[in-house]
Amino acid sequence: MQEIPGRSGGAESRPRNLAESWQRLAPAVEDSILYRYEVVKYPDHWSDPWAATHVKWLISFEPEIAAIQTIYEAQRRGIEISVATVDAAKMAADTLFKTISKAREQVSY
Repeated sequence: MQEIPGRSGGAESRPRNLAESWQRLAPAVEDSILYRYEVVKYPDHWSDPWAATHVKWLISFEPEIAAIQTIYEAQRRGIEISVATVDAAKMAADTLFKTISKAREQVSY
């Protein structure tokens, strides 16, 4: 990949940046999946605001999470993906992380 003039880090830094964004988001995704299984098994756990927040977030953004993970996994396997697609996946991962972080803060208070 060629470096893109005027952009810090160049194209080679993109996989790492997407990887960093995904690795930051992945634990929230994993937690949310566990909470979803928990509320399915024990419906009264919907009354737990922490669990409900995670499950609602997961349900709302599951297609986007799957798309980000697919791009991350493909890139990790060495499949060439357009810079625009990688940038969009990184931006989406960062946005979803901010969204769940903000929701967690609101539930914590």
